[in-house]
Amino acid sequence: MRPLAAFHLAIFSVLAYAGSAAADLIFLKDGFVLQGKVKREGTVTVDNGQPVWMPQGFFLIDADCRRLYFSPGQVQEVDAKNANTEIEVKMPVFIAPNFTTALPPLREVIDIGNWDEKWDRSFQFRTFGRQVAVTQHLSFLSPTFARMDVLRRPTAPTNYYWSFCYHTRELGPANVQRLLDLHQDYRVLKDKSDEENASRRVRAFQFLAQAGWYDAAADEIKAIRKAWPAQKEKADIAAVMLSKVRAFQLVDDAKRAAEVGQHTLAQKLLAEFPEDGADDKSLAQVRALRLKYDAANEHFKYARGMLCTLSCDLDDTTEARSLADAATAIAAEIRLDHFLRLRDSESDIGRLDTFIAQAKQVERQLQAGANPVHTREQLLALAITGWLLGNSASEDKVESAMRLWKARQFVLKQQQTESDADRRQLVQEYETQKDAISAEELAQMIPLLPPPEPAEVAGKALRDHALRLSSQQKVTYTLQLPPEYHHGRAYPVLCVLHATNEKPKAILERWSPLAAQNGYLLVAPEWDTGVAGNYRYTAEEHAAVLESLRDLRRRYQVDSDRVFLAGVGQGGNMAYDLGLSHPDQFAGVLPMSAQPGPFARYAYWRNAQYLPFYVVDGDHAGETHRDNIRQLFTEWIPRGYPAMSVEYKGRGLEWFAGEMWFSFDWMSRKKRAFPLPQLGKNPGAVRGEEMQTMRATDNRFYWLSTDGIYDRHLNDAARWNANTFAATLYGKIGDGNVVNLTLHGVKNATVWFSRGMIDFDKPVTIYVNLQVSKWNQKKVPPSAATLLEDLYQKGDRQRLFLARVDLDRV
Repeated sequence: MRPLAAFHLAIFSVLAYAGSAAADLIFLKDGFVLQGKVKREGTVTVDNGQPVWMPQGFFLIDADCRRLYFSPGQVQEVDAKNANTEIEVKMPVFIAPNFTTALPPLREVIDIGNWDEKWDRSFQFRTFGRQVAVTQHLSFLSPTFARMDVLRRPTAPTNYYWSFCYHTRELGPANVQRLLDLHQDYRVLKDKSDEENASRRVRAFQFLAQAGWYDAAADEIKAIRKAWPAQKEKADIAAVMLSKVRAFQLVDDAKRAAEVGQHTLAQKLLAEFPEDGADDKSLAQVRALRLKYDAANEHFKYARGMLCTLSCDLDDTTEARSLADAATAIAAEIRLDHFLRLRDSESDIGRLDTFIAQAKQVERQLQAGANPVHTREQLLALAITGWLLGNSASEDKVESAMRLWKARQFVLKQQQTESDADRRQLVQEYETQKDAISAEELAQMIPLLPPPEPAEVAGKALRDHALRLSSQQKVTYTLQLPPEYHHGRAYPVLCVLHATNEKPKAILERWSPLAAQNGYLLVAPEWDTGVAGNYRYTAEEHAAVLESLRDLRRRYQVDSDRVFLAGVGQGGNMAYDLGLSHPDQFAGVLPMSAQPGPFARYAYWRNAQYLPFYVVDGDHAGETHRDNIRQLFTEWIPRGYPAMSVEYKGRGLEWFAGEMWFSFDWMSRKKRAFPLPQLGKNPGAVRGEEMQTMRATDNRFYWLSTDGIYDRHLNDAARWNANTFAATLYGKIGDGNVVNLTLHGVKNATVWFSRGMIDFDKPVTIYVNLQVSKWNQKKVPPSAATLLEDLYQKGDRQRLFLARVDLDRV
């Protein structure tokens, strides 16, 4: 996807109208683009009667309605002082100078009124112990930024001096269109000429187009043509400008739809793309994507047809029937996704390329009267091996294909078996068979398999799932499927945690449109397992979410490397805590109007060193609230942690609808980390950065875990003991298969090994706290039992562990 700021600049270059202001473009290393003015926090002191600016605190970006804080280590490049050519609309109002009372902290928005003809509205909110009503006046409006000032009301018991800042997107196109209609510079007046009135509406069109509301902008063009036919030239010029902008947007929409697997939509947009008047770059992108779709459709149809043809022409033998069954299953599973290559790094694409190439060669040889290089059975073997292990592993040996297909059936059956003993028995029986494949081959196959308990996907996109945990706790989660979902493609997940005063479907509805547009599985668990109230930092609340995610992985095709956790209010408090307690489960955490609890502030903040955070708040939520967040970022930013704080000016604890667009852009550039060769930093130091745990269930961090935390290191949020220190885990894999662990406060530990971590053919030595452990110069054999049991327990098919070493009495 095109970087957000770069796309805006392209639009503004077409629709530029008003004066410009200096701004910086900040390009982060992951491709995320920010626009604003780079600043440094500080204070003014007086020295010998002269004011002196003293820098202190963080570097930040001032982006009109919000401030952004993050580590400079995330920055790739700063392009200073770009011209920001946004239209600016002002509605000045006199603010009495005797407004000396500061607005109290905004803890909850209760009600907002409608705008009147003076651009005023009522605004009610709750602060500590009482409700407050003020009148907001919209003083400044641009396509991205709106500022509202509190007006003095003679009848009010207390008057406040404060400004609220909003992203214009939060106001909505209908409201903004009405506000422009009321403004003196945009209002259509009877005493003005047709030319002047048409010019006013052209300005409204330009504003709406810059804001990205193209349908509303098109309505303005229609209104100009209808009301003032003689001003056709103005309407035509505006229409040409809009068509160019829409061409930019249409290309982006088609590319995004293709990238997220919405191929019906993507091909529809490509077919409808208006080539007349489009710029050369847009035309080139559209034509290139059309060619890719043409090739993918051809390969898709050919592969499915050839699989059916070959499986029908086989002899009636046991081997032939097995090949035919495998071919029929593959033909049913393949989708256009498996042939559309948008990026070279996509490993799941082209699994049948060798099969297609060889099948076409055989057809040509038969047509020429020559002997074919492959039999029907060998061609099917190419299809089966390529489908199960990837195109690079394709081979025409029928026995290899049968071994792999048998292994696939075994894995699916084993994963569908509920009994622990029965699962172990299945593995033992399989490993005794002569044609059993290795654990390494199983690990290569598993990410390409369908879900073990595939849900029916036809019908409603919104559905509820219920499950019962081992503790007999009943959990329900609501799921929204993305458009064109199927089990053959791995989808990212956004797990959203509701506030205590709402149901899961309410928070899901807020995220729903953009989640669908960006191809996310959107899941909202019922995490509040007791009487509605505050988040309690309990294992039961964690289980409600983690088990919902496990269930999701077993029913649907999940990309576990792209699972994100978001929450608002108390749900945001939980997002902080759950993300830091289980950092290996998520690619990013997005708390909104929330604050970190005691576990995060005093110990778990270190667990964010590989886990990105995107924190959204208002700077008027209250000093304690702001200090708690700042405490985290004071630790995170100097250490270069991948965290970003977005702080809206004048706002409090509320829903920031305008931030969701940025959130999806941020998430699109994130994948779950896997810290190798080092897990944690500075072991044993006073301010060390090992993985931290203070609860028995917070016990697994990437490739290191424990189930034996000493009681003296356990803590409870309800009875918080500030004198309790966390247990810590640190690991490093060095040359020569040497693993160094530094552990404190735990009785035991388990080291999990995946492909690429060590050389499984050579012995391994593990040191614990500088002492050689019982595992000294011994090989770690890959194990199908370990691989499949861990897969069953977590459902995570992207992070597969082939072996484990359990260390007792460390």
